[in-house]
Amino acid sequence: MPPYISPADPGSFAWRTITERIPGILQTLIAQSSFPQKARARLQILKDEIENKQITNPLERWKFDSRIFNQQEIESWRRVFTEYEEHSWLDVPWYFAEAMFYFKLLCATGYYEPETPMYLSDPFQQNKDEELLNPEGGIQTAREVMGIINEKGRKTKAEEEILCALIHFSLWGNQIDLSNTDIVERSRGNLLASRQENLLIDHSEKLQKKMIAGNQVDFVLDNSGTELVCDLLLAAAILRSGEKRRVVLHCKKAPFFVSDAMKKDVEKAIQAFCDEPVLSKLGQVLKEYIRQDRLILKDHYFWNGPDHFTALPGDLRRQLSRSNLVCFKGDANYRRLLSDRKWRTGTNMEDIIEYFPTSSAVLRTLKSEIVVDITKEQAKQVTARDARWLVNGKWGIIRVCP
Repeated sequence: MPPYISPADPGSFAWRTITERIPGILQTLIAQSSFPQKARARLQILKDEIENKQITNPLERWKFDSRIFNQQEIESWRRVFTEYEEHSWLDVPWYFAEAMFYFKLLCATGYYEPETPMYLSDPFQQNKDEELLNPEGGIQTAREVMGIINEKGRKTKAEEEILCALIHFSLWGNQIDLSNTDIVERSRGNLLASRQENLLIDHSEKLQKKMIAGNQVDFVLDNSGTELVCDLLLAAAILRSGEKRRVVLHCKKAPFFVSDAMKKDVEKAIQAFCDEPVLSKLGQVLKEYIRQDRLILKDHYFWNGPDHFTALPGDLRRQLSRSNLVCFKGDANYRRLLSDRKWRTGTNMEDIIEYFPTSSAVLRTLKSEIVVDITKEQAKQVTARDARWLVNGKWGIIRVCP
């Protein structure tokens, strides 16, 4: 088994995440006047800890509210904090470090404390709302995508071609990740441009056939805002393709990775469709699909927990095993599927994820130094074109694993 990706590697993207990106996220939150002074002071303590000190364990002073946490969730956090307490933030496997950071961030803001003004209040809500509604954000992207799809529909009645186009929009929407603002700013202008040459793996034809071959497709969501509206447009097309078909959207239970989608973010995006004249019919259709129990929103603590997908809890494994296809969106889900390890690029993904209970697919733009199913020659060629291809979000994969 290869070693974990580690932020201890100087100059790596994982290293830059812990030393630059995470302190930057904290500094932005500290500067928000809407936060109570106590929360801003706690966030500053967390920032100081990450920059200068060893990991502290918040569970020692934590009273768990059984209305929010179940015992299995508590134990998963207790296990990782016990293992890595007093380690340097650079001396912890990368995904574990990121998960612990977001959990500690919520503790610092008072998200889990009923007596605080921030109880169950998403610290990233302002960022998410701006991304959904700003002039270049999610709703504008949805308008543009609908225009492209309607134009395709006038030229051809091939539903397969339209579904493939929506799969591509869903993929490239993954570039708009508010935890990585550099990629967001570089990507907005060409988000909907055709970039077939930047697809390192393209199973889109196979994927669209798989999506309409069975009765249920599940999506493990990534970002809200622009990416989410592209996912909703794809979900609507899948549901239109068969009256008995269902789509399940798996959301985060708590705020995570700045812009990751929670149930409330899906509901807010659908309502934003309803409030926009060009999209209002689609918004009402999506609401009707929810009413009919054909579009189903679920959340689970595991999606924003500290474990890789090899540790799927039994209830979630049973849910997913009933699906004909589970589509994983984004970079972090891809990393968790592969246990965030330093696999050789030529490793076959199907061999790694034999543990998964049903057919799966990945729609991911590359934002971290982990990739498989790429030959040495292909890696050499793309490196010659773009030295930062693994981390700059310009390259994508659409991979189906039967």
